[in-house]
Amino acid sequence: MLFFARFLLRKKVYLVGIGSYSSAPKWGRIFSFIAALSANMIFARDAETLRNMQKANKHVFQAPDLAFLLPRLNVDAYESDVKEHPITQIVKQYGNIVLVSTRNFNERYSANVRVRSYSDALREYIATSKENIVLLLLNSREFDPAIYSFYEELKKEHSNVVSIVELTSNPLIMYSVLKQNHDKVRVIAPQFHMQILAYLADAKFLPLRYDNKNEQLFNQLSIKKWVDVGQVTVTDLK
Repeated sequence: MLFFARFLLRKKVYLVGIGSYSSAPKWGRIFSFIAALSANMIFARDAETLRNMQKANKHVFQAPDLAFLLPRLNVDAYESDVKEHPITQIVKQYGNIVLVSTRNFNERYSANVRVRSYSDALREYIATSKENIVLLLLNSREFDPAIYSFYEELKKEHSNVVSIVELTSNPLIMYSVLKQNHDKVRVIAPQFHMQILAYLADAKFLPLRYDNKNEQLFNQLSIKKWVDVGQVTVTDLK
């Protein structure tokens, strides 16, 4: 689409705060190259993206992911949404909670093994934990039925899983919820932007890596100790 916009429709194309990683599948790297070729200007969110984009385009500059602009935004309009948000209500009821999520790791190297390893570690952690756990579904259950079924199974098996929350609302609200409850929430999530939200909201989070972009993020945040989802243990999760 960007190729057609630039070379057939003669539109100007700017890529802002993007990521492009060597760990991506072959077709992902090909389309990323075409996107870079089609852009008038590119703002890459980390050093690896900068290097990859420069292979196709000379007009590449490094700039943070757009999520880092959140603290500069006025989120007062979402105050009522924050108060009514399921996570806010759960914190009021239970006090300290742990927000836990997983995802489909669609990677070209040992994806199934890494998914199973992380899922097994989560299951063991939940079974032995005395903390109040909330399972996060960062997509809708229709979009990600397999993970939702996994969450339902965990909730039936363990009484400390107090809720399953689908985060289908505006991400600005989620940022505000974490910020308001940062001292009562700990986050275990491999998702890149969930980690950024936790960091910006000053909530504790486990530096989990499932892709190069996580490692690039940890480098930016000067986080030296992190754990790969394929090697995570119950001790790490605690």
